[in-house]
Amino acid sequence: MRCLISTFFLCSLLAGSSAEPVDSMLMEIGHEAPRFVAVNVRAESSDWSLLWNYTDSANYTEARFKMRSTGYDNDDYLYTSDFTVSRVVKGRTVSSQRFQAHHEGKAVGLRVQWFEGLKTLAVGDKQYLQTEEYGEWFQAPKPDSRIVLRRFKPSEVQWAEAESVEYENSGPSRFGSCEELVDYLRRSSDSLEGIWEYMDRNLPEGRVRLGGMYSLALVRDGECYRIIYVDGAGDYYGRLWKPLQDKGCLKPTIFQNHFDLEWINAKRTHRYMSDTWAEVEQGVILSLNFPLVKSQLRFRKREL
Repeated sequence: MRCLISTFFLCSLLAGSSAEPVDSMLMEIGHEAPRFVAVNVRAESSDWSLLWNYTDSANYTEARFKMRSTGYDNDDYLYTSDFTVSRVVKGRTVSSQRFQAHHEGKAVGLRVQWFEGLKTLAVGDKQYLQTEEYGEWFQAPKPDSRIVLRRFKPSEVQWAEAESVEYENSGPSRFGSCEELVDYLRRSSDSLEGIWEYMDRNLPEGRVRLGGMYSLALVRDGECYRIIYVDGAGDYYGRLWKPLQDKGCLKPTIFQNHFDLEWINAKRTHRYMSDTWAEVEQGVILSLNFPLVKSQLRFRKREL
């Protein structure tokens, strides 16, 4: 699997003496939201916050910590901090929730994680908040936003880390629209080029999930044929796919109508590049074969 992982560290003493808050960027989100994002911060809880979905000073989500008391009446914890999460839109707080974080030392920890729709938030000393407690503020990082550590008073940041895993690259094809693609295919004299629509499958029950009843285009690209997604991704994975994105390619072998197959899976987490093959039967049936998972997808050529 091809993944891009970016990690940022702030492990030194970060102190500020001015009254203005001091911001340190932990991560910049690109044009597409990552598949996985995790942020870990541990700092003295005098007054600091973590911001995500930060696009400018008037739009962001903020999780802010303030030390409330020491000597908490509990055998396990000596310190208590207020933990307030707010969503700010156009400079106005549109939603807010307040929690308490209990911790043994002066430093308090925060871990926020998003993974394909699943959300985890832990504060204090491994104190997890329940999913049903999350408000609308707990949205995953959005494209073209930033994750920022903000300090309002001098404080020691023991650890600050942000990590992401990107989706498998499935960038757009050379066509500007589906109409342009279809117009090209109608004029093509190559018998393999065209729109191929889902026909049937042979999948091991309970082991492999069908990503959708795809319609795909085959377009010649040098010696290979690009597989271009047109439509049909299932409800769960549909958000990951847009028409004209790359889905893989067919590479001719020494055997007639037989190809090595590259294929990006429905979750866009893996590009199959070995032990996968494709075959065209009677010029109108395309079979994609995945022997290691004992699976096959078949497509039929559509009249244009």
